Amino acid sequence: MKTKQWISSIYGLCRLVSGTIIYGGLLLVLCFSSNTKLQAQDCFPDIEPPVLICKQDYLFMYGWCGNETHHPLEFVNYVVDNCSKVKVSFDREGLIVYVELFQLLYDLMSPSGEIQIFARDESGNVSSCTSKVILYPPDKSTNIKLSVLSKLDWTEQEDYSNIILKFRTSDQQIHGTYIQKYGENFDTWASYRPELKIISLIAEPKNGYFSHNNLTTYDLINIQRRIVGFNAIKGDFNFVSADVDCNEELNILDLYKIQAYIYGFIDQDSCLAAPLITFTNATGEYLGNEIPFVENSNSPYQLILNQKGNVFIDNSIWQTINNKVSKVSGKPFNWKTKDFQLEANKEYTFEFLLDCTDSIFGMQSNFAFDSSKINIQHVEGSVPYIMYYQLSENDLKFDWINRQNINFNTNPYKIKLRIIAKADGMLSEAFNITKQSITNMLVDGMGNAYPIEIKFTKIKEYPSKESALLNVNVFAGPSSQTVWLKGTVLPFENGILRILSMDGKEFSTKRIDSSTGLVNELIELPHAGHLLIQLNLTNGLSKTIRY
Repeated sequence: MKTKQWISSIYGLCRLVSGTIIYGGLLLVLCFSSNTKLQAQDCFPDIEPPVLICKQDYLFMYGWCGNETHHPLEFVNYVVDNCSKVKVSFDREGLIVYVELFQLLYDLMSPSGEIQIFARDESGNVSSCTSKVILYPPDKSTNIKLSVLSKLDWTEQEDYSNIILKFRTSDQQIHGTYIQKYGENFDTWASYRPELKIISLIAEPKNGYFSHNNLTTYDLINIQRRIVGFNAIKGDFNFVSADVDCNEELNILDLYKIQAYIYGFIDQDSCLAAPLITFTNATGEYLGNEIPFVENSNSPYQLILNQKGNVFIDNSIWQTINNKVSKVSGKPFNWKTKDFQLEANKEYTFEFLLDCTDSIFGMQSNFAFDSSKINIQHVEGSVPYIMYYQLSENDLKFDWINRQNINFNTNPYKIKLRIIAKADGMLSEAFNITKQSITNMLVDGMGNAYPIEIKFTKIKEYPSKESALLNVNVFAGPSSQTVWLKGTVLPFENGILRILSMDGKEFSTKRIDSSTGLVNELIELPHAGHLLIQLNLTNGLSKTIRY
């Protein structure tokens, strides 16, 4: 058959089953080029990563030359449209990892089940190699269903496609599975040879296990975001077991210990080796990441993901540490303080000023406030560090780690906090300060941890009627991608509306005009997840809303 006829046949078959999810079956991949052929073993050098063995305008393939046996599950994974591309990836042992194709090409299979692959290199040289594909009837596939339970509170941000579920057959071979449905509960399917039995299920995180080899400073940032307790922009995920001191609490001591482990100053222990992903039984007992498989079982397994979170890329300079982490002890570090009488409808800016001469690895704090007395508008810091904060209705949590070897005697650390008083009263009545607990502590550059006492120093007050800004709030929009910003303010001529990520990245800026003092703006959200909506008025007033 001529090349053009082959292409026409392939395209016609593709259009017949557009959009079909591929179940166990055969994919036939053909490349056509010139008549010159070389031996398969002379295809291309045996190097890492997998070499290019086929590339044309309408077809390209990556992998290894040679005769290989592939099970359909390892052959079929994903469908793309328009019959424009075919991509096959092989692992180092020659197994096909995934395929992007529009259609199964059953009719082009030879009686022997072998596929002849014609490959052309960048110079136009052509070679060929043979693959053999074994088909199994659909009734020989099995559905494996799991009920996924996450330890995290922000499950709406999770991406379960990062879970790799595998199974081991009686021949001790490990096979992958295909996730058909995503969400809190997801189903998987797999095909296996009829003479084999599935003996166990295996769950793995896509990005690998917690080890010295694959843990980086980016993981530190990732863990720090987990300690703070929020998930900002949805993106690539990494799996990190953050509770390294096994006290079932995430804090900055865990962060310090992980960095010390990365640098090789402490050895791996049972907490550092805690499973990142594990099955549990009905009572919550950890069963490990491989469990026996029982056919026709109606009892779902639970799958625990330990501290999965975003990898936030930041080119940081990390100070070297060389001692083990001690327990929290000693006298509190003191903040320079001055209590203050608040007046209703006034805006104040306060700062935390750390009175300390030591090199500091980082700090974590969590304190409550009375939302009936004050409204927190903005939080910011003053020295080179990485800081995240979470502001909820009655609680402010912030956490920061030093990314340079700073002398705090000459560069005092400050956190500025801008609030609007809702009622008259003492500042100490609005905040629950001086909490002495593991969640309020500072770790110095030698790994020593100390409790901290949080108090305030007044800097500035604004004797105007800022309370009008309290009426501006976010409301649901006409779609899930939009929200309304509505409320009343003092009449102003111009204002700036900014949409920011939780780490300060600006997505959009809009100038608004309201001579009547009414705010009524429809905002298009740039992505799912938490955002900062900031309104800055020309009269100096500002409000930042965490959405």
